[in-house]
Amino acid sequence: MRRLRLPRPATLVLLGVGAVLGPGVARAESSLTASARAVAHDLGTVPRAVLVVASPLHSDVAAPRGDELASRMASLVAAALGGDARAEDRPMPLADARARSHAGTLRAAAVLFVDVRVEGGELRLTADLFPVVANAWDRVRAAPPPPVAHAYVHAPVAAEVRSYLAPVRLEGARVSKFTHDAGPVLAMACGDLEGAGGNDLVLVSRREVVVGHLEAGRFVAARRAPAASLGRRAEVPMREPVASAAIVAGERGGVLYVGWTDRGLAAVGPDLTAPAHLAAMTHAASLPVKAGDEVVCLVPDSAAGGFGRVVDCEAGGPRLTPPVPLFDAWSAADIVGVDGASVRVVAARDPSAVLHLTRGDESFAVSDVGAQLAVADLDQDGVPEVVSTMARGEDALVVSSWEQGGLAPRLRLSAPGGVDAVAVCPPEVDDAPSVVAAVGSEIWLVR
Repeated sequence: MRRLRLPRPATLVLLGVGAVLGPGVARAESSLTASARAVAHDLGTVPRAVLVVASPLHSDVAAPRGDELASRMASLVAAALGGDARAEDRPMPLADARARSHAGTLRAAAVLFVDVRVEGGELRLTADLFPVVANAWDRVRAAPPPPVAHAYVHAPVAAEVRSYLAPVRLEGARVSKFTHDAGPVLAMACGDLEGAGGNDLVLVSRREVVVGHLEAGRFVAARRAPAASLGRRAEVPMREPVASAAIVAGERGGVLYVGWTDRGLAAVGPDLTAPAHLAAMTHAASLPVKAGDEVVCLVPDSAAGGFGRVVDCEAGGPRLTPPVPLFDAWSAADIVGVDGASVRVVAARDPSAVLHLTRGDESFAVSDVGAQLAVADLDQDGVPEVVSTMARGEDALVVSSWEQGGLAPRLRLSAPGGVDAVAVCPPEVDDAPSVVAAVGSEIWLVR
């Protein structure tokens, strides 16, 4: 089995604690429009009379509406350029685009060729601006001129892009199981910690933090760090230790934030050395969670056995208002619709095992939900999925879609041994998010 490196995060959810988001709609402009604007910006000044032509879509997944997506991008880029820019109404190869730019009444000063690809969970646009040779004799005897401007833009695949691709069927998800030797896992994280363009998998136990990958039926550890080297003992720990981790990716390697409720909080690099203990958190063993592109911290209430405050990890002051006064599991994500607009979905479980869900002004509650929790758009259709476990009876990993009126079950995987931690990983080889779960001595990869 080839190595799985579980690319860049969209939403990371750790130990039932995930992204925490601010109020309001996160984005009103569609991702396609934003990508087209970015292309126009990066190209700089271009001639007014530009013909924009898109390539046929190159995709590593089936794309029944691929030509529509490519043509749509050409139209949006032309609109972003303004002036007399116009778009060809069908995709074509570069050679045909060059010929089209000086045919009949469509003569243009330049042709902008946009290579459109969907690869590795991203929409990737490569735009090259070519001058047009007006003299027919020069076109015959001379080599085509090279591009005079270039732009490259990439954005995660979400519901807007997915609407042009083959749909993801959660009911047909495959489960691959890998053994590990990290002991009881308290938390998981996945993201591009090494800066290599693929996700690393982080396992957090009471005694250590392990970074590695899944390969040939097992979790292969690349680096380990003892918990004692990363976090100071808490003066008043919670009765049952809880941990969390969050990865903030960077071009030359990311930062891993890790914390335990019986220890302090640390931030380390890909080599897990030189921890940067956050001074503001020495008073409490707070847990780091993703909040958009930043990390915030959940402050435990040891006496109450849960969490009640969301604070700035560095300054220690209030950062966000939680949806319930006390919670023991939290996850949230911005869910992007087919129109490109996003809405915040927040899930918080109170200590009585009632899960409280909010989506904009809409709210919903469901009982008997386990402490492992994640929210993400797993099939990229603009409808949020809730990954949860069971509070009673035999444990299971359950995936449900929050449709109008409540949760609709999509997938249930029995886990008699209990699910210890879950995380949602961004798209990789199949352009759709995946779920990883720690189940006893195994790591389950659900994709």
